[in-house]
Amino acid sequence: MNDPINDFWQGLRPEFLEGVFARVVAQKNELTPADRAVLEETVAGFLSRNRAALSCLLASPSFVAEHPELLDKLLRDAWQCAPGPEERTWIQAQASRAGRKDFRGTPKPRTELLLTASQKRVFEELRAIAEVFFEGRDLGPIAPRWTTLIIGPTGIGKSHLVRRLADQLGLEAVRVGVSSWVPAGAKLDPTSLTVVLDHVRKGTRFVLHLEEADKLAGSRTDAWSQGQLSELLMLLDGAPGAPWTDRDRFLFRRNALVVATGAWQEIFERTSPGLGFGAQRAETDRRSEVQRAGKIPAELLARFGQHLILEPLTTEDFQGLAGQLKLGREHYDPEAGVASGQNMRYLESCMAQRELQRARAELRLRERAKPVPTRDR
Repeated sequence: MNDPINDFWQGLRPEFLEGVFARVVAQKNELTPADRAVLEETVAGFLSRNRAALSCLLASPSFVAEHPELLDKLLRDAWQCAPGPEERTWIQAQASRAGRKDFRGTPKPRTELLLTASQKRVFEELRAIAEVFFEGRDLGPIAPRWTTLIIGPTGIGKSHLVRRLADQLGLEAVRVGVSSWVPAGAKLDPTSLTVVLDHVRKGTRFVLHLEEADKLAGSRTDAWSQGQLSELLMLLDGAPGAPWTDRDRFLFRRNALVVATGAWQEIFERTSPGLGFGAQRAETDRRSEVQRAGKIPAELLARFGQHLILEPLTTEDFQGLAGQLKLGREHYDPEAGVASGQNMRYLESCMAQRELQRARAELRLRERAKPVPTRDR
């Protein structure tokens, strides 16, 4: 079936489209910075989502030669917005014809992430949340709340899972630490909301990782802490104040998947009823325990539509991971690992000790191999 809009764009000459954009560029300097940002995002969004317009632009040799960085950005945006593999194949073919084979950037070397059963379950749920969020479907007058909170003890790999998600989606992961959040009005530049806003105005999708959410304490009354709390809660609601515009807030809610992580270590203490480090618990049981513990403020929990819980490593987890890391029982003790409460950090320490033992042994061998000096007579 013919698409009249696509047919219209396919019939345009590249010089016409180039002229249109030249006029836009000439006039945009008369606009305010906010209006320029909206114009650039609108034009880039149109091009990245309209196959005929993008192919028309790619057919202009002068544009391809003079604006390689802009072209790569448009291709990256189109790749991220592509609804399926067929569209991505088409974008890859167009990029190759224009000589932009590396428009997605240099692929990062992929290392296998060692996942426990709990980590796999949380990551699969996180990936499903991202897929639905970035579909951007209109589901009615009340928008679903996709802000996600990952709760887990220290060293369990919360940040690692967020980075893995961004890598798999080909998106930038913007990390902001709650404990180091710089509120507006501080004599430091840039403030944290400004950093987030700069990423929002790029107009591309990204994962916003709010680390150390357990440091977001509402009990402190000093101006700095209250400023942090107020701004972070507004951000989680998608409603920061000036200099954010309505357009900025719209782009933030559309393009930024917010994932916060926090330890709340006391929830997982062995002394807590039913919260033994060695026992994996049903997800519904653990959610109830977290709510009953009352360690996470209700005001904060309400800002997250999704609560994912990472369980501490069990003796079986330690054994499985140690096998993949080639750690022998002379290097680690699964029971000691469980008792430490350090989870992956315990294994990291064991690996460091193993390498130190190897280095010491090599040093001793080199020392023994040195020739013994003889005394002159």
